[in-house]
Amino acid sequence: MKYIVLIFSLTILAMTTSAEVPYERQDNEHIREILTAWDQEKGAWLYDAMDALVMQAEYPSRPTPIIETPFELASKISDSRRQRLERAAEDALSREQETSTSDRYYWAVWLDYFRRSECAMNQGRSNGDPHMRTFDGEKYDFQTAGEYLLVESATTPMRIQTRQVRHNEKVSVNAAVVMDVNGDVVSFYAQDFPDGYTDEPMRINGEVVKGSQDPIYLKNGGVVRFKDGRHVVNWPTGEQLQVKSRTFSGSRLLDIDVFVPECAVRQYSGLLSDVIRIDELDFEASETRRDATPGFFSRNRPTHDVFGIGRNNPVVLGREQNALRFMAEQFGDRYVLGTEESMFEQPMGLLPDHLRFPREYITLNQLTDEQIREAMEECKAAGVAEEDLMDCVYDRGYVGLEPDLPPSYDGRVRNKPTSANQPSTAPQEQLNQNNNPNTAPTVFPPRRRPRGIFIPAPRPSSGSGTRTPSGGGTGGRTPPSQPRTPN
Repeated sequence: MKYIVLIFSLTILAMTTSAEVPYERQDNEHIREILTAWDQEKGAWLYDAMDALVMQAEYPSRPTPIIETPFELASKISDSRRQRLERAAEDALSREQETSTSDRYYWAVWLDYFRRSECAMNQGRSNGDPHMRTFDGEKYDFQTAGEYLLVESATTPMRIQTRQVRHNEKVSVNAAVVMDVNGDVVSFYAQDFPDGYTDEPMRINGEVVKGSQDPIYLKNGGVVRFKDGRHVVNWPTGEQLQVKSRTFSGSRLLDIDVFVPECAVRQYSGLLSDVIRIDELDFEASETRRDATPGFFSRNRPTHDVFGIGRNNPVVLGREQNALRFMAEQFGDRYVLGTEESMFEQPMGLLPDHLRFPREYITLNQLTDEQIREAMEECKAAGVAEEDLMDCVYDRGYVGLEPDLPPSYDGRVRNKPTSANQPSTAPQEQLNQNNNPNTAPTVFPPRRRPRGIFIPAPRPSSGSGTRTPSGGGTGGRTPPSQPRTPN
């Protein structure tokens, strides 16, 4: 049966070509010469890789010495050479505009991708049980179960979906995350596995990846690395995801951090982005209007309202619970995913409300003063930042999760600083040691996947339909005959 499904899927894929772009392919020998003068091999590959990004076309084969994504390579180009490239691309864009009848242009998209490599990175988070921080620093809790769109780009082939499952009637956690990395589908699991390989967190294009701490070069330009207990996924267009599995109360969850170029932050939507445009929703109907809810979207809540006696004030408590309900039941509806939208190997499907939403929206009100004091001491001793103390105390008090600090952007192979206090300073010897191309495989999908196309692994003949969002499951599929070993 699985061969029939596979043949059918490949047939559908063969009938589907890459999304047509509204401009014609362009070539420019001057730009190619500037790049190859910088580095004969890397420059030539970067030119072809940029063309594949702009045209959403088949990606060029990666030469063995190249360990970077196109974004990382572009960041290594000196400022003077970068200025020459930009001037040449702007001249090419002017000539293209004179002859083209389209309102979108090859060289405009090329310049957008190239200029991203100069940008600092904004960080969003979904961590703990789970606490959200958007790319502009807004924070909220999201105690729901189901599959959700975490982040999606309107201009690049980048999409991230999360699966949240119930730890209990009041608390949920991230069980899994799946992403489209320029056509390659990468997923990570802490629980609710789609197969029997529960010791292997990663799957690439539906295949289990064994021994996944070595760098992996994806067919379509992405790179997966491993650093400080986290898998780091890098898009060729600059985005980065870091994921870490953590143990708590006899179970496991995923902490997910996403970094996007600051200069393109408005091009993203999803749970980590669109809360900054929440005024578009009917916030007033929830009885917690934004302008009447001091501190809800602020990192500066009064301490006594969070940790002190104010948390027991019925007005404060009602405000907090209404805000939590609004985010789950109204804002969350924007991004909940059904079976057809899901990229997971075994989609969960839409859940009924009694499974999707918590029985009660809990705040720190239900923890005792002693519980809060002990948790706060542990969190501060671990170095948790002041603005993250509430999340840390919540996690420690309700599920026994040990304090853990958020990661920084991983810029090991990027020259440009990512922020004023986050330069990339790793020596080249260390980069070569940590990213040995001879030990890193290229993972080939069955064929170049057009944007938005995903061939799921064969589904089991039994157990179909909506899945119960309970934690700890190992899935019902027969394990594949042999997991992929990247070495």
